Amino acid sequence: MRDVIADPLQWAEHVFGGAELGDHRRTRRLVHSAARIGAHPEKPLPQVLDWNELRGFYRLCNERRVTWEV
Repeated sequence: MRDVIADPLQWAEHVFGGAELGDHRRTRRLVHSAARIGAHPEKPLPQVLDWNELRGFYRLCNERRVTWEV
């Protein structure tokens, strides 16, 4: 049985906290965004993130130096 992490921020830190995205601010944004999204996975992004957070998240997703490679 897998361990369950009930706190979305703790989960996001565990899963994404070690991401090397070329700048610690990108990793911090990824963790923050993932925690907010993980807390409300049933809601669309505009209902989970405020306008500035959403713009920052989209910028992060569009950053060419940020890839899905492990």
